[in-house]
Amino acid sequence: MLEPEDEIAFRKYLEGIKTDKITKILIEKSILTETQFETLLIDLFFRQNPERGKKMYSLRQNRPRISRGAFNRTRKQAIDNIVRSIYTVLLLGYHGILETPQLEPFIEAGNRLKSFIDSLEGENTGDVESELGMLAQMLRSELEEVSSRKLYYK
Repeated sequence: MLEPEDEIAFRKYLEGIKTDKITKILIEKSILTETQFETLLIDLFFRQNPERGKKMYSLRQNRPRISRGAFNRTRKQAIDNIVRSIYTVLLLGYHGILETPQLEPFIEAGNRLKSFIDSLEGENTGDVESELGMLAQMLRSELEEVSSRKLYYK
């Protein structure tokens, strides 16, 4: 989970999301919109830092200031989409359409991504951008291959 020390670090984190290749691929293929994901991150940051007050509505990147109602609607849509995705996986598993072995390639890809990111933390590697680009391409091709399989056939 994200742990920026302060609001300035968090703003930089949000700006970095806009250019992060892996995040772009994952958002593009997910059920969340970029705005919903950003809103969810802002909400989580303020839940972890309640002393920050009500400035959360001004952190959205695409608009200088939005209403509390608009922010809350977008947050609710993001949470609803996440919950519905989980229920979808449970439904498919319950009816035997999607079994645990069929989920393993996705879990492995997630673990590989986490391992790669963990290996980059604290290191001053020469060309991180190039390495991230290669990882993004590898993940894209792996996930497209896995998701194009007919997983629902036994």
